[in-house]
Amino acid sequence: MKNFSRFLLVVLAVVFAAAATMFVGNKDSTSVQKNVSAADAREIHKARVKQGLGEIKFSSSSSENKIAASIKSLSKFMENRSGVAINPDAQKLLVSQEQSFRLNDENGISVSETGDLITETVLERAAKWNEQETASAIESWKGFDHPDLPESYKKGRSAIKLRASGKFIRIDQLSSFLSALKRGNGEIPEFYLSFVKREIIERTENKYKFLSELMPEQFPSSEQNVSPFNSMLLAYSIIADDSFAGSMDGLTREMNSVSDWMKKEYGKYPSPDGFKAYGPNGYKYSSPTDILLDDNGINIFLNGLQNMEGK
Repeated sequence: MKNFSRFLLVVLAVVFAAAATMFVGNKDSTSVQKNVSAADAREIHKARVKQGLGEIKFSSSSSENKIAASIKSLSKFMENRSGVAINPDAQKLLVSQEQSFRLNDENGISVSETGDLITETVLERAAKWNEQETASAIESWKGFDHPDLPESYKKGRSAIKLRASGKFIRIDQLSSFLSALKRGNGEIPEFYLSFVKREIIERTENKYKFLSELMPEQFPSSEQNVSPFNSMLLAYSIIADDSFAGSMDGLTREMNSVSDWMKKEYGKYPSPDGFKAYGPNGYKYSSPTDILLDDNGINIFLNGLQNMEGK
């Protein structure tokens, strides 16, 4: 039972895409400000999320062309921030699903079903990784890496830190879990996987509630079904650990500010030039979006979405 408790923590690490949180993961433009109250910080964060999402061309039209343009902007948004994009064929499928949703209100899935699908997508994709992909994923979850990192931060990559709880997962525990996931055969008790799904569903519900309060015109009440477009956006956010805070210009300024501060503290620190904020070796948060939300991962998610809508 003790071993499976460790497995549970590892699953949380995998599904949450909670990479080792380094200084750059916590020092954003809100936290570095002095004398900011919790209420003011929340308002600043909300404004930054609006700025980030403002780079997506949301559309309420049922026109195929306008939906396609909106989904193309979503793909670009994801690519700019994490390096992952929605390929043309997947975009066409998502356009079809979104148009069907807008023409037929009974399509779509609930917020909790979206969280369930996110979990299933990650577990199914990870179970099919080859050895090279598994090694790459573990490397990503260890956190941002660069030869110019201070020695103390290099040592911090020896374990994976869960950003939400602050707990650490040993690399060998993560490797053991991924091996068990590949073997299948019920090696990981359903009880633990069910618990993890519940955790992800709650995180997805909290994310959507925040967005619906912030931008109700784009994210209607959670009592309604979630559009395929918003489901894809939620999946990206949960897997990449991207809160949507900050426009691309804002993220660039934020990362440069962190780099400058760290250089003053440690004498050297890597420049953010050439790095994405999120995704593999992300400067803010590192996670293996390149092999979780690659073509295979996105296809798993969209096909699952279609199957769930058909029930």
